[in-house]
Amino acid sequence: MSLYANGRAVLVLCQMTAYLTQHALFPKAPHPATMHDYDARVASVRIVHLDWQTHAGNMPSAGNARQQWQTRQGVLVRAHTVTNTIGRGEASPLPGYSPDTLAAATTDLQGWTSRTLPADLDLAGPLGRQIEALLTPLVTPSARCAIETALLDLAGQALERPLWWLLRQDGCQDTTQPRVNEGDVPDPVPLCGLITSEEPRAAIEAADRLRDRGLEVAKLKIGRPGNLENEIALVRTLRDRGLQLRLDANGCLPPASLATILERLRPLTPALIEEPVAARDLLSHGPHHLRGLPLGLDESLHDAEPTRWIDQLAACEALEAVVLKPMALGGLLPCMALARRAARHGAGAIASHLFDGPIAHVAAAHLALALPTPAGRPPWACGLDRHAGLDAWPPLPADSFPTPLFGARAVQASDQPGLGFGAGAWP
Repeated sequence: MSLYANGRAVLVLCQMTAYLTQHALFPKAPHPATMHDYDARVASVRIVHLDWQTHAGNMPSAGNARQQWQTRQGVLVRAHTVTNTIGRGEASPLPGYSPDTLAAATTDLQGWTSRTLPADLDLAGPLGRQIEALLTPLVTPSARCAIETALLDLAGQALERPLWWLLRQDGCQDTTQPRVNEGDVPDPVPLCGLITSEEPRAAIEAADRLRDRGLEVAKLKIGRPGNLENEIALVRTLRDRGLQLRLDANGCLPPASLATILERLRPLTPALIEEPVAARDLLSHGPHHLRGLPLGLDESLHDAEPTRWIDQLAACEALEAVVLKPMALGGLLPCMALARRAARHGAGAIASHLFDGPIAHVAAAHLALALPTPAGRPPWACGLDRHAGLDAWPPLPADSFPTPLFGARAVQASDQPGLGFGAGAWP
């Protein structure tokens, strides 16, 4: 055989080896149109049973300009499949804040169980639409959040994919693509700390502790009646502590003097002014008062017209971010839909909480990893630093907690299936 023939044989062998390596040993995943593209071995999941367990406990005082909370209560839900795989969820509405109550959510869960189970998830079809159909009988946001999380947890375990992956794939048909880096792993999402004290010295010490941990963003509550001058003075002081500040009024600023207050806040250059008043009152002031302000929507997203407020505030060139609390918005999938709506206007999205328990806290971390980011902008720091509400729940064993989900400074992608809890984890 000639040298040319030998060389050609070697070339063909190398090409065959490369092809087999790429397509047989390490097949490339197709475009993520459906869950079925990624794992043809799993056809469906059948849920046959639902049980729940109520937990209550004390927590360090937490609150906003309207009220304080010193106790926390919720229901932990477990959905069982025919193979006794467990999917976990949580219903923990916040009294006086949430649009529902724990009693209403529990009644909702009981009715859903009797009317809906057994139920199937076809993993070869669009997962989000199936879950939405199964949730139709539920009327309380926290019960919807609990069941949705449990179903996503089960689907993730069946597909051997983390929950953040499922959330991103559910939105892959949207024109706004979630952020992805090499290896199809989301970038870490920085944590935003919370400064709870309004007393200047304690607030400064809290800010310094956050900065020493490596955090760059902190949230400060404002809007307490008759306390505006002190709050503005505190913001000026904290500006020099090396942290970006988010000012959260929880809709408590007086609408009649809102324009004056916003103009006083503007030169303080906060990273975000969150829900200064309800969106309806905010928009009544007209775009000339709002344009250029870094405004965020939170409680206004809980009503029947959240997309209306997103669109109208964006039209005023004032929408900077939406703050997403799955327990109040009915789950993770509705949060993703609102985030994609905001991203189309160039606005960011922030995952946050209602002083939830550990199951909902982990679910919100997966949400943070899946949220879309407008092109050319880094992810917003998420409001998922350890909070007071977690102290009201029995602690999770260290070996059952999803890792490395919560770092000292950021939420990081875990590759554990579903929520990531071990098979023997509490609850």
